[in-house]
Amino acid sequence: MSLSGLPDPNAMLGHLQDWWVDVRCVCGRGVFRPIGLLARQHGTYITLVEYARRLRCRRCGQRPGRVDLIERPEAGDLNYPDSYKYFRIPVPP
Repeated sequence: MSLSGLPDPNAMLGHLQDWWVDVRCVCGRGVFRPIGLLARQHGTYITLVEYARRLRCRRCGQRPGRVDLIERPEAGDLNYPDSYKYFRIPVPP
């Protein structure tokens, strides 16, 4: 975690198990998953940036247009109210 309380993009999934990820494709498809589940599926030592690099849309095959980490699950797709912490992960080429 950074001093601001927001995650470092190079943090490992295993260190962010209380956060959720909101992935949106340019085609409109989206998924919202707990990081704890992703860590069990993909490994606790993969970084957020590496996870984002691997993502592809199941509908169109493109990389995501947006990958956000969200502090609380009830914040999902509510335009991220100011009372929730969220962090946009740069989607690597």
